[in-house]
Amino acid sequence: MSFKVSGLNEFERDLAKVMNDMPSEVMRFMNSLTNELMHYVKKNTPKDTGHLRRNWFFRKALVTGDNYFTIIGNNIEYAPYIEYGHRIVNRKGQTIGFVEGHYMLQKNIDIINKQMSRRLADFLDDLLKKGKLA
Repeated sequence: MSFKVSGLNEFERDLAKVMNDMPSEVMRFMNSLTNELMHYVKKNTPKDTGHLRRNWFFRKALVTGDNYFTIIGNNIEYAPYIEYGHRIVNRKGQTIGFVEGHYMLQKNIDIINKQMSRRLADFLDDLLKKGKLA
């Protein structure tokens, strides 16, 4: 009994192309997620003067070794108080209340994290289809 296997050279070539394209595709995927996150964070940031909303920033995806990451932040000095909440103090220095945080960044990070399994599966499917492996 014998059998013949064909197409392994083409498969190896296509697989090498997918592996070669992987870092740039992961960076594209990360930047897409970051842009989406920034949209929702800005949308959910309270707008009094608009100063806090206008000062959200992000850095394009970076890679260090095998780790991909991005930086999202806001340099306005009162941003953490709006995000996490703060206490209310009277003139005597006594705490008389607490203002709950809006969690405009954390809530949206949690939403993206809940969707991550599906999004990664879709990303890998697209990558394999692009490389003619799926």
